[in-house]
Amino acid sequence: MDFVVVSENCTANPLAPGGGNCTVTLVARPSAMGPREADLTVRADVPADNVPLHAVGLDIRVEWSAALLDFDKWKVGQTSQRQTVTLHNSGNAAIEVTGLDVDGDFLVQDTVPQYTSIPPNGDKYFWVWFRPAAVGPQEASLTVQTNGQGALPPLKLTGIGVP
Repeated sequence: MDFVVVSENCTANPLAPGGGNCTVTLVARPSAMGPREADLTVRADVPADNVPLHAVGLDIRVEWSAALLDFDKWKVGQTSQRQTVTLHNSGNAAIEVTGLDVDGDFLVQDTVPQYTSIPPNGDKYFWVWFRPAAVGPQEASLTVQTNGQGALPPLKLTGIGVP
């Protein structure tokens, strides 16, 4: 089913003779890639027009070039050499990067922040550094928000702070 009625007030409040209106709210949930079409048919006591519905099914797939960035051992207060990680769009639609978060003792930089769009079969590169604030193992996640549906898995970051 490519289109789903999520709410309507037509059946609970029949229209008065002589006119009126009701509201139908639809959501497009394409079952396949490419153009999807249907008609919304309203059954009434009077002739009613079908409403054509159009949507495009997109294949949104984004993945990291690595499952983990490990910075090994670094002296507390010192910044590691950078590591580069790639976000690859293997889907059929452009993805917009809308946010970037990293927690813990890690720093991240978008290598080309003015270009937020990742085209189909395109890449976006990020630089990541480790700067431990304390002795011991450190773990964090790099999370990128996109306009795509579903959650992009965070990239795991690890390193060990040493005296």
